[in-house]
Amino acid sequence: MTSKTSICNKALRKIGVANVINIDTDEGKPASTCKSVYDDLLLEVLREYNWNFAIFRQELNQDTTAPAFEYAYRYILPTVPQLVKLIEVYQSTAYKIENGYLLSDETTVKIKYVGKETNPNKYDALFVDLFATRIGAEVAYILTGDKGLGDKLAQEYLFKLSNAKDKDFQEDNSTPLEGSAYNDARRSYFSNDISQLVE
Repeated sequence: MTSKTSICNKALRKIGVANVINIDTDEGKPASTCKSVYDDLLLEVLREYNWNFAIFRQELNQDTTAPAFEYAYRYILPTVPQLVKLIEVYQSTAYKIENGYLLSDETTVKIKYVGKETNPNKYDALFVDLFATRIGAEVAYILTGDKGLGDKLAQEYLFKLSNAKDKDFQEDNSTPLEGSAYNDARRSYFSNDISQLVE
């Protein structure tokens, strides 16, 4: 069974650090470090692609307050699950997202989006390994003092991202895949020093 702890332990093994018992309750440095980056990196990796397991469809609730001008209505963006990336807006050719709302002239709005799927049991194996690699790249220097190891995992992440995108795309070929997935991955943004590796 995949869990938050098992994903973090997979990341720790990649950098040669011993497993933890529970990422949420252990007080040691490995657990606290992984826990501190987990949610932010989950959002980052989910945003990289329209992962099939994280795609949701929802009709938005109209807010009681209309926009001051330009659009007739504003709609509340999903919070369960949290919207990570908008894929498509149905029944609306003109819209704008501002300050947590979707603005439109349509009286109803339906969207398809990538949501913050927090149940690790729904992640496929490729995503789990990709996510663990990203965590490993982020925490490697903090936990081992070896910047080269973090750099190596950052490069590994790019290759794994390319492979995961290609495999995931095979399950949904409704949209042509443009360009090289690896080249797309090279344009990914990493925080701190990791961003310099893909330039």
